[in-house]
Amino acid sequence: MTPDLQPAEDLLDSRDALGAAVRVGAVLATDPDHVPALLLMARAQIALSHPGTAVELAERACELAPADPATLNVLSLALTGAGRHDEAVTAARQAVRADPREAAHHDRLARALLGAGRFTEAEQAAETAVTLEPGVPGILLTLAAAHAGLDHRDRARRVLFAVLEIDPHHVEARAQLVRLAVPASRNVRRPAVAPGRLVVPALALGLVGLVLLLQGFTAPAVACLGLAVVFLLAGGFRGNHSEQA
Repeated sequence: MTPDLQPAEDLLDSRDALGAAVRVGAVLATDPDHVPALLLMARAQIALSHPGTAVELAERACELAPADPATLNVLSLALTGAGRHDEAVTAARQAVRADPREAAHHDRLARALLGAGRFTEAEQAAETAVTLEPGVPGILLTLAAAHAGLDHRDRARRVLFAVLEIDPHHVEARAQLVRLAVPASRNVRRPAVAPGRLVVPALALGLVGLVLLLQGFTAPAVACLGLAVVFLLAGGFRGNHSEQA
C-alpha cells in the first residue's frame, strides 16, 4: 500500500516543516527506502536548517532512484543549503539533462548557479525556465535575482513588476524591489557632490506610478510610488543636508 504523503506536503507548503517531518518520519519508520518520503523529508530538513541531514537523505534517494531527475533536483537544493555550490550545480545539470523540458529543473540550475556566483549562466538558465513555463512567480523571481546579480537593475525591476501583476501581494517581489532601490555602493563614503541627485529618478518613478495608477495597474503603481519614496530617503534629501552642513 502506497502511503499518503499529501498531508505532509501540505504542512510543508504551509511552512510547518516540523509537522511535515513528523508525518514523513512515520512513513520512513515503516519503509526507510521509500523514495518520495526521503525526498519530502530532505525538503523538510532544508526548511528546518539541517542541510547536512538533507544531503544524506537526498543522496540515499539518488542511490535508490538514480535516473529520477526529481531526486537530483532535491539533492541540488540540499547541496546549495549546505554551501556545496559546485556540487549543487552538477546535480542540477544532471536533472536538466534527464528532463530538459521541465522548467523546474532549469530554475533549480539557475538557483544553484546563483549560489555559486555564476550570474551569467544563472541568467541563461532562468530565461530558459521562463520560456518553458511563463508567468510562474517563483521562476520569475529567479530571473530577477540573476539580472540583479549582473547589475541589470532595470531588467530586474521589469521582471518584478511582472510578478506583481500576477500577484499584487507577493512579499518577496516587493522585498527585491526595495533591495534594488538601495545603491550598490551604499557602504562606500560618497563625496558631498551632486546634492539631491536621486530627486530626478524619484520624481520620474513617481510620475510613472501615477500614470500606472490612472491606467488601473494598481500593484506596479504602488511599487513605483514606494520606490520613489525610498529613492528620496536613500539620497535625495541626504545631498541637500550635506550641502547645508
